[in-house]
Amino acid sequence: MHGSPLKGVAVALALLASTPALAQSAPVAVAAPVGPDVVYLKGGGFVRGTLVDVIPGQGAHIQVATGEITTVPWKSIDRVVPTAVPSPEISGGEAPPQAHAGPARAPAKVRLHVDGPADVEIAGRPTEGNAGWTTVCTGACDQPVPLDWQYEVRGDGIKTSSMFFLNGVDGGSAALKVDPASKGTFVLGVVGIGAGALGTVVGGYLVLFGVIWGRTSSVGSNGAAVSNQSTGDALVTGGAVTGGVGLAVVVGGLLMTVANISTGVKQTGSRDARAAPTFLPRFESALAVPPVPGALGAPLVTVRF
Repeated sequence: MHGSPLKGVAVALALLASTPALAQSAPVAVAAPVGPDVVYLKGGGFVRGTLVDVIPGQGAHIQVATGEITTVPWKSIDRVVPTAVPSPEISGGEAPPQAHAGPARAPAKVRLHVDGPADVEIAGRPTEGNAGWTTVCTGACDQPVPLDWQYEVRGDGIKTSSMFFLNGVDGGSAALKVDPASKGTFVLGVVGIGAGALGTVVGGYLVLFGVIWGRTSSVGSNGAAVSNQSTGDALVTGGAVTGGVGLAVVVGGLLMTVANISTGVKQTGSRDARAAPTFLPRFESALAVPPVPGALGAPLVTVRF
């Protein structure tokens, strides 16, 4: 009975002694904050963090949540969205909030004019993705169409052209001159090649047989020998005519086939003229972020529009 208070005091002292050790064994993890700036990439996706600098023609440096400095090449940048207002951390591939994203860029278009048959069709499809071919316009067209699509010319009874891109600048115009290739003429040429080749072979055999036959003789009704020269000459003449006609048909079939392999398309304009202004990165707001100490790169420039 007299030892109970002493035991209680001993237990209390033991608990007090172990409290600092317990407190030190459970450190609190602090997540690194994510910067509010966003660099959008042309191929999709973005890099979020604290923008260090932007060097036109070279790229951008941005400090990510891990503290590392990531370099984004200039050719990979679609637009840069700097901001001085912190925003919640985004994880799991979630898109940045619309409050910090700039206005969507309208697709580049040109007004297309087509010089060709009234029933010709201009079909196109986006260069990215697996979208199928869509008829954009028919006849003279004379309407705006996407500049960066792939195109081909087709139509009823017309051979499809090779795939091509439109030349021109955003908001400008482009012109196509279409030389349609006929499917029917192409098929007729192929048939002509086959028939002409057969006629040429038959004519050759007739000539050969006529030469051989003309050197022989037959026994007449009176028992006298009769030469087959006249018959052989006739076979040679007939074979030569047949072979000549067949050869002419082969040549004509070849010309018809080659001329109608694919629909010809000629266009005006210069695609290179729009390459530089069309694909330069865009800045959505004033860009003036102080460089992070110890970061590599040139001082940040201020860009406004």
